[in-house]
Amino acid sequence: MHQLKADKALFTLLLICLFIGSFHQVIGQEYWHDIPRKLRYSPSGQDFVIDNGERRFNRALYGYHSDFRTEAGDQPLFSFYLPGMGGHFRFGVQVGDQSKWLHEAADVTASYRAGMMVYSITDPLLGKGEISISVMPLREQEGAIFNVESEGLPAAAELIWVYGGVTGKRFRRMGDLGADPPSVFDLTVEKCQGNEIRLNGQNELELMYGEAKDGAPRPKMLGTFPLNAEIRSAAPQMMDSPAALWESTVEDAPVLVGKVPAGNAPHYFAIYRPGFQDLPYQGLAEAYSQADEARKQLANRIQVKTPDPYINTVGGALGIAADAIYDAPAYVHGAVAWRMPLPGWRGAYVADWMGWHDRAKTHFDGYLASQYLEPGGSRNDPDTAKHLARQMEKTGKSIFNRGYISRRPGEPSSPHHYDMNQVFFDQLIRHFDWTGDVDYLKEVWPSIERHLAWEKRNFDPDGDGLYNAYASIWASDALQYNSGGVAHASAYNYFANKKAAELASFIGEDGEKYETEADRILQAMNGILWLPDGWYAEYKDFLGPENVHPQAGVWSIYHTIDSEVPDPFQAWQMTRYVDTQIPHIPLTADGLEEGKYHTLSTTIWMPYTWSVNNVALAEVLHTSLAYWQAGNSDEAFRLWKSALLESMYLGGSPGNFQQLSFLDAMRSELYRDFADAVGMGARSLIEGLFGVKPDLMNDRLEIVPGFPAEWEYASLSTPDVTIDFKQKDEVDHYEITNRFGKELEVELVVRARSTGIKAVKVNGKPVAWSLLENQVGKPAVLIKAPLGEKHHISIAWKGAALEDWRFPKEVTVGESLVLDRAEAEVLKLQDPEQVLAAKEIADGGFQVKVASQMGNKTFFAKLKQGEMTWWEPIAVKVLPRLEITPVDKQSPSALAFSVTNHQKEAMPVSILVNGKPWKAKVSLISNKAHEFTIQALPLLQTGTNLVEVYHGDELVAQQEVINWELDASSKSLETVDISSAMNDKVTAIFRNEYLSPRSPYPTLQIPVQGMGDWASHGAYMDINDEGLRKLAGERDQFVLPQGIPFSTPGDAAKNNILFASYWDNYPEEVKVPLSGKANHAYLLMAGSTNHMQSRMENGQVVVHYKDGSEDILSLRNPESWWPIEQDYYIDGYAFDIGVPRPVRVHLKTGKISREAHDQYEAIDHFTEHAIDGGAATVLDLPLDPEKELDYLEVKATTIEVVIGLMAVTLERE
Repeated sequence: MHQLKADKALFTLLLICLFIGSFHQVIGQEYWHDIPRKLRYSPSGQDFVIDNGERRFNRALYGYHSDFRTEAGDQPLFSFYLPGMGGHFRFGVQVGDQSKWLHEAADVTASYRAGMMVYSITDPLLGKGEISISVMPLREQEGAIFNVESEGLPAAAELIWVYGGVTGKRFRRMGDLGADPPSVFDLTVEKCQGNEIRLNGQNELELMYGEAKDGAPRPKMLGTFPLNAEIRSAAPQMMDSPAALWESTVEDAPVLVGKVPAGNAPHYFAIYRPGFQDLPYQGLAEAYSQADEARKQLANRIQVKTPDPYINTVGGALGIAADAIYDAPAYVHGAVAWRMPLPGWRGAYVADWMGWHDRAKTHFDGYLASQYLEPGGSRNDPDTAKHLARQMEKTGKSIFNRGYISRRPGEPSSPHHYDMNQVFFDQLIRHFDWTGDVDYLKEVWPSIERHLAWEKRNFDPDGDGLYNAYASIWASDALQYNSGGVAHASAYNYFANKKAAELASFIGEDGEKYETEADRILQAMNGILWLPDGWYAEYKDFLGPENVHPQAGVWSIYHTIDSEVPDPFQAWQMTRYVDTQIPHIPLTADGLEEGKYHTLSTTIWMPYTWSVNNVALAEVLHTSLAYWQAGNSDEAFRLWKSALLESMYLGGSPGNFQQLSFLDAMRSELYRDFADAVGMGARSLIEGLFGVKPDLMNDRLEIVPGFPAEWEYASLSTPDVTIDFKQKDEVDHYEITNRFGKELEVELVVRARSTGIKAVKVNGKPVAWSLLENQVGKPAVLIKAPLGEKHHISIAWKGAALEDWRFPKEVTVGESLVLDRAEAEVLKLQDPEQVLAAKEIADGGFQVKVASQMGNKTFFAKLKQGEMTWWEPIAVKVLPRLEITPVDKQSPSALAFSVTNHQKEAMPVSILVNGKPWKAKVSLISNKAHEFTIQALPLLQTGTNLVEVYHGDELVAQQEVINWELDASSKSLETVDISSAMNDKVTAIFRNEYLSPRSPYPTLQIPVQGMGDWASHGAYMDINDEGLRKLAGERDQFVLPQGIPFSTPGDAAKNNILFASYWDNYPEEVKVPLSGKANHAYLLMAGSTNHMQSRMENGQVVVHYKDGSEDILSLRNPESWWPIEQDYYIDGYAFDIGVPRPVRVHLKTGKISREAHDQYEAIDHFTEHAIDGGAATVLDLPLDPEKELDYLEVKATTIEVVIGLMAVTLERE
């Protein structure tokens, strides 16, 4: 009965993979974290509209390129950021003796109209009248103009306004969404302290605030108000109503309050900073009009028209946000928070994609001037002050040598802790696709060569073709690859070298070495990182056993596809990896169609630390772009629209390009118009949805539309090109306007609508067309034509619709399937993932037998229907013949599970539990889950129970079913003395210094204390075992609530753990002698793990038998290996472990629990789920009671971790 027990780890791993691969299927449609949501904003033309919204200061309005901005929001409350608090401004109304602030009116409709806010306000106090407020940021200076109009108000209605509370105080994150509370912009008495108000006869304001510095006068804000208004100082303590404020008497903290008859004529108000032109009231209407015209130019820069109203607003929002992240001479990291220049990340893509080629060149020139010209070489200089986690940030040290791009544009400046070269040069190299500027290429070529040499020297010093990543992507703040060969860094360098080889030919340079390097990288990626299951691994370790880390983040998917690394089949397989291996979080909200939309987390890595498992808009947009690039347009659009709905309509700010989503479990919604999201918004719209891919170096323009097949029209207009698509009956019409400034050859690639083409015409004249070879997904037609200023291309389709080719979505191991020829004929099968054990094509159909590899798989069938041929991706989930599924919540008196027969026939089986018969004859009906509850307690084990299902003598299924609720006190339990093998105290784990082995090359790595990451290099917890020692007491033993005893020394002077590690501090493996026979082992373990070792084995506990066989407990993060310093956060969405929580023993207090802790500690910048003093974990391993025990072995199987065993208890027969 135990001949296959050694395979149980494999069975468990496969089922875990099946669990991971079902993330987006098993998550239900309930509200995320039980938090009700609603679709906050709705589209109305180009506007984002909300009625009676509750948020304030949630929509930033940008004008002049500086830190200054105007804050508005759902409610008509306004403030200004200087940087620093620039005051609070609001309106009210008074009719007779009644008054009200307008944000308190009965009905307020707020509209974000790209770059401005418009409010329509009604209230019983206004009778049947209405007040409208428009807020317009100024473009030529720092300030804003307000236009207030009314209609049908009572004759006695008076408009009241208040301005004050200017402090100049900066906020933590510049007052941005999710980082600073809205209250920082509220008007308070404290903020009015020290304000000095001066008015002249033209109702022009000077408001002094703060302290005079260096002999200069006090800083001030300026304002201009209606000439017929009555204005005075008032007491901010009396803000309950406009009338009360107007009647108040100021003491020492004034605010400005004004009153004017409402009337029907427009009233203008201006609040602005000095240092620009003055704004007298007579000029405000013209200034408003000019600001609006400038706003419209930005809002109309990218114009989108589609059948989907939720998409049509994107162009305007994008135009404003893209302008807001530009602050000459460079693009900044965010329009609000992190408004600082950084050479990398993805914001600067907007320049070329949105036609600002002059801004692109300015941005590039500034940073190319900052490139280091010396010294050469490369050094490894780990910074002891940063716990060796990162390199010394000094010129000439580490990676900061010839070729490095500085943080700031201009002269070379001090180093920063990122490799932003990769993204920066990716943008520069792609710039030539958009401009074809050979003269500029000649100018920057030396910089490109320096960059490529710099990358090679520093990040591929061993020459294996795989490049280390040194904080080179947005999500880098905890990514530390320890000189490993990294997929995304290698992809960036592949593309850069490949393009450099191509570009060299245009300027008479020799590009052979770059072509050679690109080939080397491609071979290494495909030979080392490509996994048989169909994606590139995240990275391969440089140290230790040189493990490959299989569970890739989405960045390793989209960067490799974006960098043109995979072939068409690989690219599609990689999108399937995202479909099945990355958590899909449903967008569930009132007003949103249920089950239609979802977003992604970036990884499934645990434990959480910033920024490795987040829900980030830019990451989802870049992933959707990769789907379009892979030809998976339907899911690309679904992901893309979901991301925009989440950010722009469900989120806290209308039309926003957020950094993080509300659905981010750790940080929630964060920031407005974050540059990475804006940059990827531009690329995903223009290059993804509309497929605009210029190649002006070769006078080409490729257009590959990716919009939904059901759209009958769609148009995009940018400064470079306009694409206007219309579908009339069986004819598709594309009108393409070329504004690139030169004649191009257009290559239009469209998905086929039917089996044939009647005619293709360009400007009414017939032209040839061809099919794309090796097209995966849908057949695609290529049409080439010269493109002058404007061309009209029409495609008249004929024949039947293409067959919706179907294959079962779920198949069973060993199943035979026959698909007869239908409308589409099968020509070939391609099976890169070895899904099929046998296959045969006959008569246009095929028959196959499914192999034994379980999980989500893809193979491809080459189909022909009419004139069309293509490769159809066939996605299947290969299920076991029988599947055992544990019940989530177990009871203390039984073991519950179900067995599903996935086969087409019923199967008689017998069921064994822990090697002993339980059910002799059970018939499992086909395609049904059969529930079982075992109440025979003598058969059961506390912890892990091995359930085996036999069909005759054939073991068909086995599964570990865990139940820590069962009592073990009646069992024959014997503690094992392992004290002679103990080599340290558990408290030493982070007090140690882990100095070797470490990479000889510059890299980011785990800090010297063995916990934390390069960005949280000081993270530390002092492990305190006094609670455990106290539990053990003089008897050197304690007992779990389940009745399981453990021996551990109570004497604090004695060692109480044996550690194994690839660190030289401890041996790689430690052995403990065993004797006799046992049917179960219980282990008290403690050690370290981290997010870089997640979803893989960190170590093993191996029980060796006298006959040479063994049983293995695989210590996998997160399923069976927990970090000593913290609990895993588990929410069932982005954070899940797929198995029951283990028993944890809190070392400092002696608390024993399987529940989430109720008093977590925070370790700054590292985790919010730390357990004070640390915790050990109880694990267990079923054994073969018929075999003689020899010894137990504890060993590490990956680097950077410490595996510790504290106690062993055996259950004897």
